[in-house]
Amino acid sequence: MNILQRNDSVIVNTTSNPAINIIYAVIGSSAIIGNVFVIALNVIHRPMLRQIPNKFVVSLAASDAISGVIIFIMPGYALPVDRYFYPKDIFIGSFFCSLIDSSVLFFTSGFISVYTIAIISLERWYAVSRPFLYKRIFTKNRARFCIACIWLFVPITLIDGILQKRFVPNLFPPCQWFSLFGDDITSANIVFMIIESVRIFLPVIITMISFADVARRMSDGRDIKLSVSNSMRVLIRRRFTTMLCIAAIALILCWLPNEIYFTLVQLRVVKYEPIVHAITKTLIVINCCINPIIYAATNSIYRQGMIRLLHRIGRCIRCKNAPAINPAGVGSPRTATIDNL
Repeated sequence: MNILQRNDSVIVNTTSNPAINIIYAVIGSSAIIGNVFVIALNVIHRPMLRQIPNKFVVSLAASDAISGVIIFIMPGYALPVDRYFYPKDIFIGSFFCSLIDSSVLFFTSGFISVYTIAIISLERWYAVSRPFLYKRIFTKNRARFCIACIWLFVPITLIDGILQKRFVPNLFPPCQWFSLFGDDITSANIVFMIIESVRIFLPVIITMISFADVARRMSDGRDIKLSVSNSMRVLIRRRFTTMLCIAAIALILCWLPNEIYFTLVQLRVVKYEPIVHAITKTLIVINCCINPIIYAATNSIYRQGMIRLLHRIGRCIRCKNAPAINPAGVGSPRTATIDNL
């Protein structure tokens, strides 16, 4: 995402591709709708939201939904660069370039997802390997504190992206990259590797190690042996853990190619190629819409809850569209009952 040193091979592509823009618009819409469904399901069904892992799932859904919204705001995603209406005012333009055109907002929500998955992996590790300590360590207040820390800490790690975009009104596009270190390649590489390790590589390593050990313990039945007195609870925990593990794998597969590629570009090991950038960027964009699909496909609780939520919405639409019939002497129509999720 960020270029901390001057690299002449990086060229901004201002040509539009309607097909890509439409694909991004579909992905953004799917991300908003799907993740709002996940949030609504947890909010409506209070017992789900009271569970610690679902608090992290809601935070993850919120960050992915925000990513979907940002897709419609950033130039070059759902809206083509050559038809984008850039601000003219210097103050507004500088603000726009630093936060929006630089993709800082999009990557902030994305890295929040990365860190949330890392915390989920640790939470699942304790649930499977240390079930007797789990409730003492992962309390509701600590879960809220972890979520708040993630949402406050991650934006700080994107400070380099904010500082490297400059508004130049006489150019098109007016938002231009510049290096914080000029021609000092060594300093730029050191700072880049430190920042990149903190915001992506460290949480990904934590996620991979934690879920790898969880998978090992679940495969040999250790979690069952630790809780033989409540087999149903173990089965539910296994299904939920599997769901989150698949979501973590999807996130890693979508994010690592882009981050590894731009790390190699930053270190000048490979040259910048627009086609490679387009592919890796599209993978990141796809990640913000696939978690609801994973939840519905791998977890019956989420699948049935989403189906019932769709039925609720359908009934509400039909009720609004149906003409009001209230003959004289007859009471108001009885409101349709809603099944518990």
